Amino acid sequence: MILWLFLLGATLGTALDAIDVYSRQVERDWQNLLLSFVTAITGTLIEMILVAAGAFTYLHSDVFGVPYWLPCIYAIASLAVGDLGRSLMSISARGTL
Repeated sequence: MILWLFLLGATLGTALDAIDVYSRQVERDWQNLLLSFVTAITGTLIEMILVAAGAFTYLHSDVFGVPYWLPCIYAIASLAVGDLGRSLMSISARGTL
């Protein structure tokens, strides 16, 4: 029971960190939020399928073979890749690439 409470607290803390990163670092529009949510869900589901198929395992898996923090990592990574893409596009548009 205590372990599950700890995992719940850690998951909520990681999710709040992801929201904090979103609100401070990224343009605040609904497309970014939707894309990060879809990426988190899709990436986690694909990893669950890969774990179930025996492609790999996590040392400390929490839910359906994947760690509890994995969706937050996918969400933050999608925001970072989006920012990188926008930066590269603006550099390319200026012709300084």
